[in-house]
Amino acid sequence: MVLSPMGQVMTVLANHCRRTIYDDPFIRNYIEDLLKNIRTQVVLNIVQPYTRIRIPFISKHLNIPEHDVEQLLVSLILDNRIRGHIDQVLFATSS
Repeated sequence: MVLSPMGQVMTVLANHCRRTIYDDPFIRNYIEDLLKNIRTQVVLNIVQPYTRIRIPFISKHLNIPEHDVEQLLVSLILDNRIRGHIDQVLFATSS
């Protein structure tokens, strides 16, 4: 099974260094920002070639809940990092 980039990061965090990383108070303060930045880059790479993409597809690649993907997409759209809108009926984004 080939893991997505986000899956690889989460595997490393979960299996190899969870105790040492999460026990460090300095790292613990910044890990969520780091994960958000990684997820943002992965989302930008995933959506780039598409004019329409389903949120569950992105959620699967990032290994995070669909609601979190939607929030990430909203922030990317509002920051003009991607052009598009979110169709909450079809649970998809399109440009």
